[in-house]
Parts: sequence; C-alpha cells; structure tokens
Amino acid sequence: MGLIVHRYSTGQGQISEEYGVSNEVSTLGTSLLLFGLGLGPLIWAPLSEVFGRKPAVLAPYFLAAVFSFGTATAKDLQTIMITRFFTGFFGSAPVTNTGGVLGDIWTPEQRGAAIVGYALAVVGGPVLGPIVGGAICQSYLGWRWTEYVSIFFPELPHKTPTNSN
Repeated sequence: MGLIVHRYSTGQGQISEEYGVSNEVSTLGTSLLLFGLGLGPLIWAPLSEVFGRKPAVLAPYFLAAVFSFGTATAKDLQTIMITRFFTGFFGSAPVTNTGGVLGDIWTPEQRGAAIVGYALAVVGGPVLGPIVGGAICQSYLGWRWTEYVSIFFPELPHKTPTNSN
C-alpha cells in the first residue's frame, strides 16, 4: 500500500492544475486514502475470522484495484476523492491479515525471513513510491499513470511458497 499512497503525492501539482484547485485540496486525496486505510481493518479483520483469510484479502484487494482504475479515469475532482477513499478502504485488507497469512504460508523456521521481507516492503514502499511516481509524472504519461501502475503491478506476490510438510 505504501507505493500507492506515495505515488499519488507526486502528481498533486498536476491534479491541482487540471482541476483548478489549490494544492491543499489535491492533498485531500492522500488524506482520504489514509482515512480508508484506518477504517478498513475494522471490517476486514473480523471478516477474515468468519470467512477465512483468502476471501477477506483477495476480493477487497481486487476492488482496491478497480477503484485505482476509477481514480485514473476520473473526470472530476469528486470522483478522485471518493475513489481514493475506497482504494484505501479495500486496500487495507491485505495489511490487516498479514500476520495470519505469514503464519499460514511459512513454517516457524521460515517465518523470520518472511517477516523481514514483509518489513522491507513496508519500509520500501514509502521510499520508492515518490521516486516511481516522480518519474511517471515527469514523463509524458502524467499523474493518471501513477494510478494505472497500481493496477498493473499490485503489491501482492504472484507466487507464494507452500509449506514443505
């Protein structure tokens, strides 16, 4: 989620220009995404206990990608703000269930390395997000591609190792 949050911030100037609003108003997109990240775990954590982790992670994360696409194709500022909130709300599901998922996938002996990898991703996202977003925004692609990248390269691993029991 760190890359998604911080890539948007590099395009705030372009959003301000395109929609004729101040930089403070365009910052609301980041604030609403973080608000959604705060509210989402109140729903996703209990749902993962009732329905299991897989449906409580995959379905909301797919919806987060859909709302990222909505942000990228937004015709007005209101749409950006609404879709950013729901991107955060649905995108918080994997973050909510990470501890349980790591425990399910790796054996106790392998879990330490898995947690280190996850911690590096958590720390690396906010560091790499502005770099990636800045490169995209300064190219001919513009701010909308910071959201398209979130769809094409989600922050979930494509393959996960299985327990070797």
